Amino acid sequence: MVGVPMIWIVDPFAELIDVYHPNGVRHSLTASDEITAEPVLSGFSCPVADIFE
Repeated sequence: MVGVPMIWIVDPFAELIDVYHPNGVRHSLTASDEITAEPVLSGFSCPVADIFE
């Protein structure tokens, strides 16, 4: 992930999003979570459930 500020891996079958950060931190998000894109897209947020509708 050199030079990449964030990666989203979207699994439409499991309805999960794994968010990877360059410091090695990974978050797994489910339909009950809200996804953000800080600091890449300041102010962006979206319910994960909306992505899978």
